[in-house]
Amino acid sequence: MAWKRFWDRLLRRRAPQRPDPSNDDLLAPLRRLAQDQGRSLDEVTYDLLAHSLAQPLPTLSSERLWLALTPREQDVAALVYAGYPNSQIASLLGLSVETVRSHIHHILRKVKLHSKVELNLALQREGSDRRIQQRLETLLNSTQPPDERG
Repeated sequence: MAWKRFWDRLLRRRAPQRPDPSNDDLLAPLRRLAQDQGRSLDEVTYDLLAHSLAQPLPTLSSERLWLALTPREQDVAALVYAGYPNSQIASLLGLSVETVRSHIHHILRKVKLHSKVELNLALQREGSDRRIQQRLETLLNSTQPPDERG
């Protein structure tokens, strides 16, 4: 396997010239596991490494992602999710376009994302649709003139 060859080369380059006694404490459980399974230490190490690399990175749950935002950031995130451009978001919320950009920047930084597309995907993946729909209904009904609210 290519990744095994890669790690072999990497470990050879970084291997200490003399064994470090403190490494024995770290390797002892791996050695016991390898011995119990009748496998080599390298095989167990590669499998553990491959398993850890295959694990998905933890993400915020929908509750945590949504609740991590301030009410105004939730307003902006809901409108971004609905596909409104920054100029319309600014108009609906009575903000400047620059303030909307600032809110979006803070939202993305807070939830560790890089774009509005990533934010939309994260909200969709995390199941925030219901909360967003409720927020949009509140926002859009409160911004319509009284005669159009029904």
